[in-house]
Amino acid sequence: MQEMNMQIKERSEEEIENWKFRLRTQASWTKDWRSWIYDKIGIRWKKLILDAGCGSGEITDEIARCTLGKVVALDLDRKMLDVARDNSSKKNKVTFVNCDIQHLPFKNDTFDVALCNLVLMWVASPERAVTELSRVVKKGGIVAATLEPDYGGRIDYPDLPFAEVMIKDLHNKGADPYIGRKLKWIFRRAGLEVKIGIQSSLWDDKTMLKNFDDDWKMNESVFLDAGFSKDEIERIKEREKDAIMKGIRLGFFPCFYAIGRKR
Repeated sequence: MQEMNMQIKERSEEEIENWKFRLRTQASWTKDWRSWIYDKIGIRWKKLILDAGCGSGEITDEIARCTLGKVVALDLDRKMLDVARDNSSKKNKVTFVNCDIQHLPFKNDTFDVALCNLVLMWVASPERAVTELSRVVKKGGIVAATLEPDYGGRIDYPDLPFAEVMIKDLHNKGADPYIGRKLKWIFRRAGLEVKIGIQSSLWDDKTMLKNFDDDWKMNESVFLDAGFSKDEIERIKEREKDAIMKGIRLGFFPCFYAIGRKR
């Protein structure tokens, strides 16, 4: 959780718990997408892997389970790094480091792979971040952004205000809601040979109902911050649930990945 566009402030216990829930839920929903990338880059056989912007460590442990090598996990937020360290079930394989992804404390050509997930959207200079990741990866090594969203490409039917609310919220928090479409340019600018793709899926009605409460647990505070009243939010929730029950709800949200190889 490398929030570089806004100053890192002391988080309350409630804020930490909210972020843990959000990161755990997002990691669960997108696990299959990352597994495909891990297989593609042969992560099992890599000796040293960097997890840049590890947040609460959900994905750090996942990486450690998938590889025979070691993992270095970094984050700028000390409290979230403590959460990741305390919750890790793979402490014997993971080293935790408090640092800035834009100014890495590692020597050139250190890692076989550098990974980040939902990180570049929060960084003041994603170009600088990817250039740094490329610097610390060995020649022939991999830099991969396993998931970066593009809220400008979100589609909702029936028409619901998710995209506009999320875009406004992310702008207010210093994030880039359009980072997905920029990945190719960012990776090429860092001198990497890059493959770009989209890993998005359409949930069926059963899955939408199953995830409805968790989705809104994350979204409600965003709508409140955007100025919606609790009554307005309840009406939006009712409209969405009604559309799901009628079998007409559709939500498409493009999530991009980038796999870069250092020449």
